[in-house]
Amino acid sequence: MLYAGFGKDPKNKWGNHEKIPLNKECQSLLAKIKKEPNEDRIFPYKSSSVSSKFSEITQLLGMKKVSFHSCRHEGISRLFEQGHTIPQVAVHSGHKSWENLKRYTHLMQRKTPDLYKMCMEIEAEFTQNILNN
Repeated sequence: MLYAGFGKDPKNKWGNHEKIPLNKECQSLLAKIKKEPNEDRIFPYKSSSVSSKFSEITQLLGMKKVSFHSCRHEGISRLFEQGHTIPQVAVHSGHKSWENLKRYTHLMQRKTPDLYKMCMEIEAEFTQNILNN
């Protein structure tokens, strides 16, 4: 089983890493990524660079209220929507307590933006523009 590791506290990243198991789909995607020679990390980028680029792109796309953490929230919320139990979601999210995990559940039904669908539409439009040029 492959594991992903991450620091739980964005302000204190050292010494509090969690290991979470990766499902087969994630393992398959990671196997396709070309790694740099002599580099242990899969994504050898500074978190500040990723964060600033993500913010820049979402601003350009008019998605002002979407943060990088919104993607994590969306993924964890979808696990609950798919019927996964609290312990199952906790294994994949790295949360140790229900107190921290419950913010990702939405007990009241409301219309929320489908971020995945929005991203897929943007990707399709981008691909079409590339093909047309």
